[in-house]
Amino acid sequence: MSKETLIELKGVKKRYGPAGDVLRGIDLRVEPGQTIAIVGPSGSGKSTLLNIIGAIDSPDSGSVRIRDKDPTTMSEPDLAAMRARDFGWIFQAHHLIPHCTVLENALLPTLAIGDRRAGAAFVDRARALLDRVGIASLADRRPGQLSSGECQRAAAVRALINGPRVLLADEPTGALDAANAAAMIELLLELHRDAGAALILVTHAPPIAARMGRILELSNGRLSAKGEP
Repeated sequence: MSKETLIELKGVKKRYGPAGDVLRGIDLRVEPGQTIAIVGPSGSGKSTLLNIIGAIDSPDSGSVRIRDKDPTTMSEPDLAAMRARDFGWIFQAHHLIPHCTVLENALLPTLAIGDRRAGAAFVDRARALLDRVGIASLADRRPGQLSSGECQRAAAVRALINGPRVLLADEPTGALDAANAAAMIELLLELHRDAGAALILVTHAPPIAARMGRILELSNGRLSAKGEP
């Protein structure tokens, strides 16, 4: 595999019981700095594919390589550390912990790194990122005191705290109004450029997909460039 390949999927298949094959031989290569939109009908397996890319799920067959490592052969502690280090996740629901402050939520992924000596540096980074996304003044508030747009900005900081190589966004604007959705996509693109991370985004919205460098359509278990058979 090339040094410039972050993630490579070859012939990836996934089946879910009576539903049959959700993924039917997916090939995908992700390089540093790329922006990719994955589009397709509801239930087509977009979230399943994203979970496999991010090593949360495993294929039934085919291969996955993440920086030339096979996640299926890794121990659970090593796999958890790799997920925390290499990937930042943003979901449609922000999944912030209600009883934790915004700053505490932002720092949660650092627990998987296990380097207590870096604690102060992570706090400084979290505060700098909160300032970068415009919610530094909300660091000590809890999610219930924030708007939906502010919660998604906090979730973006949480995704970036460990300096991931890949940002994975699963319908990150699905719970936002049009203005906040546009602002969120602009923010993700800015953060992707600042961090030099690849950005892979699942969306139903054509205008959002059009902001990405590549648009891939998942349909009938197959992945192809938008408009190709």
